[in-house]
Amino acid sequence: MNRRPCRSLLDAPWLTPVIYMGLLLALFFAPSHVADFFGASNQGPHLSTALPLARDALPVTVYIRAAATRYGVPEKLVTAVIAVESEFNPRAVSRRGATGLMQLMPATAASFGVRDRLDAPQNIDGGVRHLRALMDRFADNLPLVLAAYNAGERPVAVYGGIPPYPETRQFVVRVLHRLGDRRAVETVLAHSAQRGRRGQGRRAPLVTTSSHETGALPADTRDAPGRPIRPNVRATSQHVAGAQTGIATGKPIGESKALLPAPAPPGVSSGAVGPEGRIVIQAP
Repeated sequence: MNRRPCRSLLDAPWLTPVIYMGLLLALFFAPSHVADFFGASNQGPHLSTALPLARDALPVTVYIRAAATRYGVPEKLVTAVIAVESEFNPRAVSRRGATGLMQLMPATAASFGVRDRLDAPQNIDGGVRHLRALMDRFADNLPLVLAAYNAGERPVAVYGGIPPYPETRQFVVRVLHRLGDRRAVETVLAHSAQRGRRGQGRRAPLVTTSSHETGALPADTRDAPGRPIRPNVRATSQHVAGAQTGIATGKPIGESKALLPAPAPPGVSSGAVGPEGRIVIQAP
């Protein structure tokens, strides 16, 4: 036989497929090490650390979208409220006892059927239902909806607008800022500064404005399917009720029981009804 002996194992023809198979197995089972070898580790997080973050964030997004779709509330609005209220911490608890992602108080949670406020799906469902109820109550006037979410409906009705509570105004401004409603933010901040210069104390509400100033929901937030975000408000007794109470109640006069606002601050007319029945701030 004239066969020439192999000089080394690498000369063996049967060894080539084995080498290729070994390389494929190494690539499949050690992606992070291969990424380190090629310098990809400097371009972003490892796959092993990114996957747990995605698993943690996914449910909250899913719950927000489901509840927003179910109740006809803009998903961006729900996300902004959660970001400001709890910074997406499902176990956040305030000094006053507000709990969970949307910071539900015990009474609010009970009224919307939330048994466990620390349970993310229940908390989001109850919070979005609360927002929907406030949107109906205040005719989608977003600053009033946010003020009532933070301070309660009664202070908004009593003051005839955003109550002069620093915490409430800060909450409204932060949510509006996240939604990109710069004009509404400027209106709230300007009124707060004006109140401070005039020394009006805590009895100066920010009267709800027309949709051309702080308006209702911004156009880019009206993305929830289902019921329309802004109902067609007819020129009926609802407008008169809004002029009398300082807010658009969405109810006829007979159903709007009577929480009259404090006197309007100088330079603000509480009886000027703008487009869609909202009260317009008039410059002094």
